[in-house]
Amino acid sequence: MRWGAVNALGTAFFHVSDPTQAWADLHRLTSDEDRDVRWGATNALGAAFSHVSDPAQAWADLIRLTSDADGEVRRAATNALGAAFSHVPDPTQAWADLISLTSDEDREVRWGATNALGAAFSHVSDPTQAWADLHRLTSDEDRDVRWGATNALGTAFSHVPDPTQAWADLIRLTSDADGEVRRAATNALGAAFSHVPDPTQAWADLHRLTSDKDRYVRRAATNALGTAFSHVPDPTQAWADLIRLARDEDRDVRRAATNALGAAFSHVLDPTQAWADLIRLTSDEDGEVRWGRLTYNADRDVRMWATNVLGTAFSHVPDSNPGVVRSDQAHLGQR
Repeated sequence: MRWGAVNALGTAFFHVSDPTQAWADLHRLTSDEDRDVRWGATNALGAAFSHVSDPAQAWADLIRLTSDADGEVRRAATNALGAAFSHVPDPTQAWADLISLTSDEDREVRWGATNALGAAFSHVSDPTQAWADLHRLTSDEDRDVRWGATNALGTAFSHVPDPTQAWADLIRLTSDADGEVRRAATNALGAAFSHVPDPTQAWADLHRLTSDKDRYVRRAATNALGTAFSHVPDPTQAWADLIRLARDEDRDVRRAATNALGAAFSHVLDPTQAWADLIRLTSDEDGEVRWGRLTYNADRDVRMWATNVLGTAFSHVPDSNPGVVRSDQAHLGQR
């Protein structure tokens, strides 16, 4: 009961008539002897941070709570740091606090603090130093720090002063010994792609990763390709990659590829051929014969997903082919 009431203070804070007294109450509750109250107050402080009357003290409270005796309180405090950063009066000290926490003895605090660097990056007073810190952390010996730094680099990519090195870091991390790091790095490539100074090389990297032996990397690369599709210098090959990935041995890769086809369709150079590719995906009857290791049930999923994509693609088919398109749709409606 007490935890729920305290937790609600975060939402209520915006509506109080006396924010100074409300802040005093919230600040006091972050030191309550009851761990559930401290946990609720920490969550509330994260939600209300942008409205507190003393953000310097509120930040100090969050930093203190990352060392709380209770693990849930520590995690709640660490999770609040990223969103709070843009409201702190001293971003230089706040950044130093985050960097210090990347060496914390609690692995979840290390991960959370490193992850928070991504949201904080665009608000730092010294982006050159911040970039040096983030670049260094992507090679940290601790996998939780590398994982958090990889997420942070993906979030901060558009703000880093050296996007060429940042892209090289992400590509290096796609081969990391840790699977979570590899997936995070590959996922980050999609949003980063539009900010790279050498899209030709970046495209070569992304194209290569769509054939990676790690199915999780292939899945992440497929998602990244869907996000980056409108920026790739070779949309014909990118479309061919998605069609190939729609026939991948891994079901999640197939689903990611088929989902990406709809958004990609408006950017293909040959929409008539692309429409034909989609139709083929909806009509392969014998998957075991045509797609090697795929099972019939797997093909059924692809047919269903591909059919759903046709609605998105329809408006981009050339006007010279409406009869063919209507015929295809009528055929699909009879199946």
